[in-house]
Amino acid sequence: MLLKSHLVYSAAAVRRILGLPHHWPVKVEAFADAVWVWIKGRRPTFWPKQAFKQHFCHWRQRRAQAVEITEIRPSHFAARSVGQTTGSRESIYFLDARAEGIFCTCEDFHRQLSAWNRGCCKHCYAVLAHLGFNSLGEYLALQDQDGWVA
Repeated sequence: MLLKSHLVYSAAAVRRILGLPHHWPVKVEAFADAVWVWIKGRRPTFWPKQAFKQHFCHWRQRRAQAVEITEIRPSHFAARSVGQTTGSRESIYFLDARAEGIFCTCEDFHRQLSAWNRGCCKHCYAVLAHLGFNSLGEYLALQDQDGWVA
């Protein structure tokens, strides 16, 4: 079973934040106010949860820069990663811009949706940028304010 906390407070996130190899031994455990982090060869320490939350969004925003967006029709988009390595399979995901958010067909988005009833994967961030928004919050605020739909 996927726990909500495993999406944000993960060993993979620690490795990305510190630039460690993906196989480097790391253990993570979330508590009420902080996250306990153990990294091989270092003393265990507590990290602020905010560091993980910021990384969760910023990492997806950075990865969105390598996503090409095509508008199929108003409020409907296709997303394709550009610059894939030779031999890798290209994936195309479909997205809808709705008043309650941007919805994607990728696995990351559906994991977030099942955990929090909302999500924003790299493809969603790419569509938000395509539409001129810097964040999902900015997009949702405009929806509430003007009843605007992309």
